[in-house]
Amino acid sequence: MFDKRVYKRYPFRWPVALVFDHGERRATFHGTTRELSMGGCSLLTDYNIYSSQPLTLLISLPADNPLGRRQVLEMRVRMCYTLLAAGEDRFRCGIEFISFKGEGKQLLQEAIDKRIPQVPGARR
Repeated sequence: MFDKRVYKRYPFRWPVALVFDHGERRATFHGTTRELSMGGCSLLTDYNIYSSQPLTLLISLPADNPLGRRQVLEMRVRMCYTLLAAGEDRFRCGIEFISFKGEGKQLLQEAIDKRIPQVPGARR
C-alpha cells in the first residue's frame, strides 16, 4: 500500500470551526484537530457532516504564553471523508487545505515549528 502524503503529521489537538458557507444556508460545526500537517488535517466533531463543495476552516492556534491570545487562521478546504471514529464516539473528517487567508500558511508553519523538537536534517 502506498501512502501519498507529502507532509509529516502531528498529533495536535487544536480547536476548529468548519463553516459550510455555500448556498443560502450557513452552518458552523465545532471540533478539534486529531492530526495536523501543512497539507491538511483530520478533525473530530460530534456531527456526521460532509460536503463536496469547498468550505472555510478556522483553526485556533495555541497562545505562546498562558496569558496570550489565541490566533485564528482561516483557510479554504476540501473534505475528503467523514466516518465514525473507532473508540472516539465522534466523527472524524479528513480535510485537505486548498488555500490560506493572508499569512496563514506561514503562521501555521511557525506554530508547528514551535511545538515539535528540532532535529538537524529531519524531514517535516
